[in-house]
Amino acid sequence: MKNPAITKNGIMIFNDNHEQHNIAVSNPDVQQPAGGNNAIVRPLECKGDSIGIPTGPYSSLWEMKYYTPAGQDEYVFRIIDYAIIRIVKGCLKNPDKHVLYYSAAEGSTDIGLGIFKHLVGDDVITRISLMLKLIPHIFQKARQTGRLDLDVVDDIKDRYAPHWETTHPTKELIKERNATYPMTEEEMDEADKEMAELDKEMAEMDHGEYDSSSIPLPRSSAQEAIVQALVAAMGPLPQ
Repeated sequence: MKNPAITKNGIMIFNDNHEQHNIAVSNPDVQQPAGGNNAIVRPLECKGDSIGIPTGPYSSLWEMKYYTPAGQDEYVFRIIDYAIIRIVKGCLKNPDKHVLYYSAAEGSTDIGLGIFKHLVGDDVITRISLMLKLIPHIFQKARQTGRLDLDVVDDIKDRYAPHWETTHPTKELIKERNATYPMTEEEMDEADKEMAELDKEMAEMDHGEYDSSSIPLPRSSAQEAIVQALVAAMGPLPQ
């Protein structure tokens, strides 16, 4: 935090609690109080030198929490995606920043936990870690297309991590509903129609302007594609 080389060329990603993250996102120019462990860098967020990734504590990706910017409850996996978009926007806004720092778990490249250790679900840790590692690709696509939204995040995730199911809200809601509630035949027919429309929409997207398969990902410079993003970790959090 006191190393000027870090704040000059990099952005420190810190673990944030849900409530404080909501406040920071809603008040980006207001200095927020320091937190424990790596959240000590939270006051630098309004200057663009640090940025929070919410860890909750969330017990599951399917937990729902009120997300102030959306004005409604959102699934945790979507709150994480919004946070990733915010990080990429911070990189785009500060072109001199070409390194992202985060706190890794000991002996791993996954995000580490301190205060919320044993309170955050394994699926949440895996999702956050995956999305952090996809930031360079999301950044590259945003620069090349001038577009940065949930569809871009999903597209990159599905390209580089195809083992993860598509997190399109409609598809996930239908899947959850099928698993949780017995559906009438009429409801099943309606769900099938929604899925057909979704498949058509995704097929059109695959052949459209933003088809990720048509976007080359050569990294001509560190500044352009954040080549060094995520290569330097702040080390494990205090146990």
